[in-house]
Amino acid sequence: MLTVASSSLLTVHPCIVVRMATLGNRIKQRREQLALSQADLARALGITRSSISQIESGLTKGLKPHHLLQAATTLKTTVESLVHGVEQSSPARQEVLERPAASERREQALLRHWRALTKPQQREYFQQIRTQADANLVSKKLRVSR
Repeated sequence: MLTVASSSLLTVHPCIVVRMATLGNRIKQRREQLALSQADLARALGITRSSISQIESGLTKGLKPHHLLQAATTLKTTVESLVHGVEQSSPARQEVLERPAASERREQALLRHWRALTKPQQREYFQQIRTQADANLVSKKLRVSR
């Protein structure tokens, strides 16, 4: 989880510190390039418009990793670009950023199939998935303890 090192620095990992004002400036600049409002970005991240304003002004006390990742996705850029200011000038790179990732497409397909099931079928499959996940967890714990 991201934690604050000082009022203007943010520790992403023990070795990575980001100046929040710079990160906020990059988010604001990219948001404006895409003609998105603070409210639009806030909805995409699942936070308040006020939080976006605080992030952009460098006043925020922290930025959760999933919000940073979602901001990069929504702003059609990379986390590296937002955090470090790395520019992606390649048109091929931009095309990749605009396409949904393969895992995202699989998740969307899975959700479509899930919604096509009846409620009893969903309960049955969910129980099977839970049982399999529990079995995998037990298996991992046994391997670690050996």
